Amino acid sequence: MLAAGRRISVEAFPAFKERNFRLYFWGMFISFAGTWMQHVALGWLVFKLTQSPFWVGAVASLGMLPSVILAPLGGTIVDRYPKRYVMYMTQGLSMIQALVLGLLTVYGLITIERICILSIISGFIVAVDYPARQAIVRELVSPENLPSAMALNISMMTLSDIFGPMLGGFLIIFIGEGGTFIVNAASFLAVIVALWMINIDHEPIKDPKHPFRMVAVGFRYTFCQPGIRLPIIFGGLVMMFGFSFRSILPVVTKELFNGGPKVLGYLSASHAVGAFIGTVLVSAFAKKVSLKFFLLGGSLLTALSLMLFSRIHILPNSLLFIVTAGIGLTLCVTLVRAVTLQASRRDLTGVVSGFTNTLSFGGVAFGNSLTGFVADKYGSAVSIGLNGSVLLLLVLFFWLHRAKFKPA
Repeated sequence: MLAAGRRISVEAFPAFKERNFRLYFWGMFISFAGTWMQHVALGWLVFKLTQSPFWVGAVASLGMLPSVILAPLGGTIVDRYPKRYVMYMTQGLSMIQALVLGLLTVYGLITIERICILSIISGFIVAVDYPARQAIVRELVSPENLPSAMALNISMMTLSDIFGPMLGGFLIIFIGEGGTFIVNAASFLAVIVALWMINIDHEPIKDPKHPFRMVAVGFRYTFCQPGIRLPIIFGGLVMMFGFSFRSILPVVTKELFNGGPKVLGYLSASHAVGAFIGTVLVSAFAKKVSLKFFLLGGSLLTALSLMLFSRIHILPNSLLFIVTAGIGLTLCVTLVRAVTLQASRRDLTGVVSGFTNTLSFGGVAFGNSLTGFVADKYGSAVSIGLNGSVLLLLVLFFWLHRAKFKPA
């Protein structure tokens, strides 16, 4: 039975044939699950300390701002040095950051100012770590298995987003926010061990350019090709209005459902369930359905789901709307990631991923702050409904200009 299941999974996802990718997949899965646990616990802790939706969104934004500014420069580091060694550094620093956050919380020394400082530090680490996570995939598999590896890499992130928030919600109850942060710190050991077990022949960079010159070259390369430029701009805008509602889920839990950490875990995990379903749909139908359908249709589904979520406040219905929002967002964003990674030159993979992250993180960071501000003034339901309405107008605009919208 197990052998048959493994044979089916290998046939459906050929990247699993390769030992390097299997190690990376499971190590990163554990690490990502820990990261999502921390996101849930941190949002809950910030709301407990401040009782302010604005601060919940602001702290989420602070963790992204350094990545918005520095992700392309971080991508040049990824292109200049062995990606495994870069990830040793970023994963180790992330472990230390989570451990400090946990100890400060456990000993009652945490304040909103210290949370902001640690969130900014995390953003600097992520500016290098995210491009490395995406670019290393090309070194783990043979060229014919690269599309499968890209899909599985996104599936791994969405799967961890299912289990991480749910586990985070329960851990908050039993060991508190500080204990949850410490568990996340331990989760980074999984990917560090996986990286140590991976065998990669690192190719030296020929005639390495100055980092700022590489950023300039990557900027021209990224934004002069419609096949890369238009998808990542559209993806950044979709993330701004389609993903940022997650930053105020602690507020939604209290305001709309009068719930606690368990309800917060369910709400967070529901989006991840939708994201996983969306990834499976992309993997199954990417070669049979127009990319414009995934990009625009997925965004439309997200917009309508958020508008319904803002109007109907019955928990089972709301969970369903979050699932469909996750499906739609993933249909769009997965294609953006796959298109840009597949279309980019090998020697510029890191810096192109950096610019992709800049637009995505920039969109989410601005969206988090805007969503938190509107929720603070008018309530979480109004804020989420406004995001859905703006996203609907955005989809309409791109639909009217679809003749110029030609993803690679």
